[in-house]
Amino acid sequence: MQDMVRDIIPENFTMDSQPLYGEIVMWAHFFGPPGQVHWDCVIRFCLFHGAIAVVLASIAAYTAWWDKHRAPRHYFPQCTGKLWRRRYRWAVKQRIRELLRVFFDDEGMASQRLCFGPEEAIAAIADKHFADAMAVEDLFLRIEERYGLSLANDISNTQLQTMTLGELFELTQTSRIHYPPARRSAPSSSFSLPSPAP
Repeated sequence: MQDMVRDIIPENFTMDSQPLYGEIVMWAHFFGPPGQVHWDCVIRFCLFHGAIAVVLASIAAYTAWWDKHRAPRHYFPQCTGKLWRRRYRWAVKQRIRELLRVFFDDEGMASQRLCFGPEEAIAAIADKHFADAMAVEDLFLRIEERYGLSLANDISNTQLQTMTLGELFELTQTSRIHYPPARRSAPSSSFSLPSPAP
């Protein structure tokens, strides 16, 4: 094979000026004459490509493990900000943050780490994160007080049980009172959400 390579390489060949021919020479040296193999080259070749394969396999395995064992998505900062902005292009982001703070701050959940999307049902969040049904009712009382709403009178109990955060946000933005001048006593409420699963 080396004789074949010599036949196709011109006499004025240099490695610097003809990189393609240089690669041909390298492979001719790798295979060697018929019946002879350069085992040191074979070993280096296998080790190099084997190392690349191990690195790629390790990256793929770690990615799969991370997707399976990563922390709940609710605790990834700003992970749903785009969802809120896409759905409520007209909304000021401070209003969205304000609702989440009123909703969750009193429950000991750091507002800067909250990441709930507008499509998430309030009842499902309550079942997972609140200790009892009374905490959920207190939460809605805070919403009523802050935004001047009367949830028990405005919507049915069934709607409250299926309401999403986005729907609640829409209610707060269409209410007549967004910023009450002073704290008022919480209005009475007759609604209740399902008790969380033990």
